[in-house]
Amino acid sequence: MVEPAKGVTCSIYGNVKFKTNDVKDWNSTRVQDKSGNTKVLYTVELNDGTKVTYPSQPLKNEATVKHVNGLLFFNGIQDVTVDDTPNDDKYRFNNCSGVVNAKREVSIPISPSETAGDKYTITSAIDRDIITLTNSPRLEVNYSPGFDQLYK
Repeated sequence: MVEPAKGVTCSIYGNVKFKTNDVKDWNSTRVQDKSGNTKVLYTVELNDGTKVTYPSQPLKNEATVKHVNGLLFFNGIQDVTVDDTPNDDKYRFNNCSGVVNAKREVSIPISPSETAGDKYTITSAIDRDIITLTNSPRLEVNYSPGFDQLYK
């Protein structure tokens, strides 16, 4: 596994390394898949509100999640689900598979004036995320085009 920088304390959940100061909460749950096999799912909530859910990872993946200069970096996590925050986030995924849920839209009803007639609804994104993928062809990203930016 990748060693943490000197003086940095790390926590490992399901063979994924996190900087301890980045983690707000975590839990694990046993679930059965369609074949009846039992696996453990880990959910880690970061201090910024991002939620990361994944099954236990092979040690060879050297899986990590860390903040680096305002960027949340994911490396080597397979079958991950990431639910982003309502803030403007910057994510980078390297050698990951799974789903990123970054699409946050809100419908705002607009009240018509007496002469306008029909009611209108405007849909707009709540936040603007920047998501970068490298070596992650099996990572599905749900995002708001025109608001969020996706780089492959």
